[in-house]
Amino acid sequence: MGTKTARLDLRLTDEQRHTIERASELAGTSITGWSVSTLMAKAHHDIAENQRTIVADEHWDAFVATLDEPVDPRLNDLLGRTPVWA
Repeated sequence: MGTKTARLDLRLTDEQRHTIERASELAGTSITGWSVSTLMAKAHHDIAENQRTIVADEHWDAFVATLDEPVDPRLNDLLGRTPVWA
């Protein structure tokens, strides 16, 4: 793990702070340790959820058929252009 130099400051209500303190006590860790591990687990989960597409079984064949259809020539033209941000 790299050197920890970055900071993340959060504004909390007293109730939020108390709840986080209690959770970290129950886990036997510091507030920072509990917060970082919890935030990282949630971050990894959210990233994974946004990197995959789930298709129900009853829609799979239609999904695959759509992927196999020829690409509209206008899309090929668009994809061949240099983006305005490049």
